[in-house]
Amino acid sequence: TSPEEQYRFALGRALQNDLETAERAFAEFRIFNVGHERQADATFWLGRVQFMRGEYEKAAMTFSEFNSVYPRDARLVDTTMWIAESVSHFAPQDQACAIYASLPSLLDSPPESFTAQLAKLSAASNCDS
Repeated sequence: TSPEEQYRFALGRALQNDLETAERAFAEFRIFNVGHERQADATFWLGRVQFMRGEYEKAAMTFSEFNSVYPRDARLVDTTMWIAESVSHFAPQDQACAIYASLPSLLDSPPESFTAQLAKLSAASNCDS
């Protein structure tokens, strides 16, 4: 099948809530289609599916990779927030607080909704700032 068909299959699985199949399909797409125009989309959706499956450490790593490889993508605010949300599920307090403190620097001008949600996560983790 073509890369576009592979991508559509993976996305279809995600949208039908077949998250296990979607995760495998997006991961496979990324391996076999390096450099394809859908690579950013596949990475984004892989992170989303991992997050929805409760695989928070994997999701945080995938979203971090996305942010590193696609720093000008329009979804950067969302992926950065999902890093924070993911971290809230697995990181010890000191690590979580350090990550929360560093995330705004990844964005040129974080929107108020981002800063407010990050403040909530920081407060829930009893961070100093």
